[in-house]
Amino acid sequence: MDPPTNPDYNPYAGSQQHREGYDGGPSQQHHDTANNPSTRRPSSTRRQVGGAAVAAGVAGLAVAGPIIGVAAGGAAAYAASNNSGSIGSATRQTGEAVAAVGDRAKELDRKHSITSRSRNGKQ
Repeated sequence: MDPPTNPDYNPYAGSQQHREGYDGGPSQQHHDTANNPSTRRPSSTRRQVGGAAVAAGVAGLAVAGPIIGVAAGGAAAYAASNNSGSIGSATRQTGEAVAAVGDRAKELDRKHSITSRSRNGKQ
């Protein structure tokens, strides 16, 4: 099997979709399911996905070490971006909360110059 980085690689080669005239875009059958609310991917922002990954990664790191932390972060990012159920909703909400904390930390840093003062060793 060719790696996905090969420009000639076509994951649909030999599939029914390919035989029906795959043109690089979604087929009509796939297009119909894309508009179906039960099969549509959830709406998530990069901010929510990143926040969810950070929250789960830090929790996994604290509980079980770096390998579990990375796996937990990846799993949370996947759930936030692809899961339309309650798990996806919870990870997106968590991600938004973590992102809001990050925004507040940046605001405090801009206001009080925390990072530049700590870098310079000043009180």
